[in-house]
Amino acid sequence: MLLHPKMSRICCRLKARALSAGSSYLPSGVCGAPGELVKEEIRSFCSLQIAGGKCRDNCTCSVASRDGPEMPSYCSEMKHQQLNISSKRKDCFRATGYDVHRRIRKWWKALPSNKRALFTEYLRSNKWKLFAGLSGLGIIFILFYFTHLEESPVTGRSRLLLFRKEHYDVLTQLEYEGLMEEFAENMLTENDPRYQVVKIIIDQLIKSNRDLPGISKMEWILHVVEKSDINASVLPNGQVFVFTGLLKAVTDIHQLSCILGHEIAHAVLEHTAEKGSVAHLLDFLLLISLMMIWAICPMDSLAILGQWIQSKLKEFMFERPYSRTLENEADEVGLQIAAKACVDVRASSVFWQQLELLEAVKGQPQLPEWVSTHPSHGKRAKRLDRLIPEALKIREMCNCPALSDPDPRLIFRQRTQHLEKSEEKPKQNVAVDVQKRT
Repeated sequence: MLLHPKMSRICCRLKARALSAGSSYLPSGVCGAPGELVKEEIRSFCSLQIAGGKCRDNCTCSVASRDGPEMPSYCSEMKHQQLNISSKRKDCFRATGYDVHRRIRKWWKALPSNKRALFTEYLRSNKWKLFAGLSGLGIIFILFYFTHLEESPVTGRSRLLLFRKEHYDVLTQLEYEGLMEEFAENMLTENDPRYQVVKIIIDQLIKSNRDLPGISKMEWILHVVEKSDINASVLPNGQVFVFTGLLKAVTDIHQLSCILGHEIAHAVLEHTAEKGSVAHLLDFLLLISLMMIWAICPMDSLAILGQWIQSKLKEFMFERPYSRTLENEADEVGLQIAAKACVDVRASSVFWQQLELLEAVKGQPQLPEWVSTHPSHGKRAKRLDRLIPEALKIREMCNCPALSDPDPRLIFRQRTQHLEKSEEKPKQNVAVDVQKRT
């Protein structure tokens, strides 16, 4: 992939396609008769998105100039706000583990050799009793695990949930109050055109998916935050936070709808509670090994090193892969949510391709996927492309208006190829000049 700055022109806004039929359609009810977003609303949305360019009357957007303001890159971790359920409890467990097992280690070292031999012999003579006791604990743990499995709504996947809803509602409210306090001075008013456009999209997504478990039970409230971060999140209680940086990063309402569908899916699927439950269980299991490390290691420095290695193994072998699994599930369900709202779901993969290209243009290093909590942009785009045919069938079942040509994925591909060719020509001319001089 060529990394010349001119390739940033691929980020030009493709608004004309959204207005090719004179309007953009979204349903007015649950998967039924389509409603219409009027041209003025789409134009106001378009005019507020351009970074370094201007929006013409027909909402065809000029590309950002090479010397103009730089469009912010999408943060590699498009965060879904996760509540830290057990941080204080984890600190308490760890402190207890350090203290108890350092005491055990000191006690063991202080024992005379004859008492050590007697204790070791006692363990050997009662090894079957110890084995039976440990086996009993293992059976109890297995029973505990399987009795706390629940079926995930929509997908039917079995997942672990350890927390009662009442407990989690309190934590969610605390998280909400913290965010409101943090962004109090940056909230857009309901009269702001940007707020109104996002509100229309959220309302249509919710109305079209009332049949999904959890959608109709929540009160969905929108907050648009004036910040350059390219991010959006939905708390488990239906509080939606959208940053204006995201409005500048998307190409059209269809891309924004797919992103918001993804975030709504996180809330509907209760991913925050699930991640908290898995983290809680892992912390409990790893606490046992942590205690063994501090009890066995002869020096504190070795124990600290062992603890650090353990934490990294937990992070990269369990937490991050599990997070990527939940992101993939939210992509799938979010695409279905958008399809039922008659969104052009083909735009979903284009958004991630644009972000991948932007990172390449800016020379940002592409980190291996295994170090991230989210799938890479490229893999995400490819997976969405595989899911789009099924989403289009859902869209058709909902009696949505037929999608207009050309396919936005085709437009993006053609423009990328055109820019690559335009970059190759100067290189070819330079090569010809060199040959003539020689």
